[in-house]
Amino acid sequence: MRGTKLNDNMSPCFSDPKIEFNYGWNLSPGGQMVIDMMLKAPQDPAKASSFSMLDEPVSKQAYKGGVLEWRKQTWPVITGHPCKDSQVVFYSGHWAGTAGNKLIGISVDRLYNSQGQGQAWIDEYITKVTGALNSK
Repeated sequence: MRGTKLNDNMSPCFSDPKIEFNYGWNLSPGGQMVIDMMLKAPQDPAKASSFSMLDEPVSKQAYKGGVLEWRKQTWPVITGHPCKDSQVVFYSGHWAGTAGNKLIGISVDRLYNSQGQGQAWIDEYITKVTGALNSK
């Protein structure tokens, strides 16, 4: 499942790329092994894109029976644009976990200037999706 929404309190001088929220699952009898490997793997290092956007790790941890990872993207504002900000910051969070023989993924991308709302959505959907899949 996938949905989008406008960011609240988005800087008015920057086009809002919209928040993306996704969740889903697939059969994976070895799902817990995948989660264990994800926990042991280091986060991808910071990297800059060709148009000077910086993508960098924020945190990675074992969380609610899975693994939760947050990243931060810093986008430059076009020079000469009438904007008080020289850059705009977005956060992306991704959680992976299991329910029975299913591997679950929940993600929220492009949250303007805060990861708080995204964490609340991830927590809500961990409960909803794992609850629904475990009841079958």
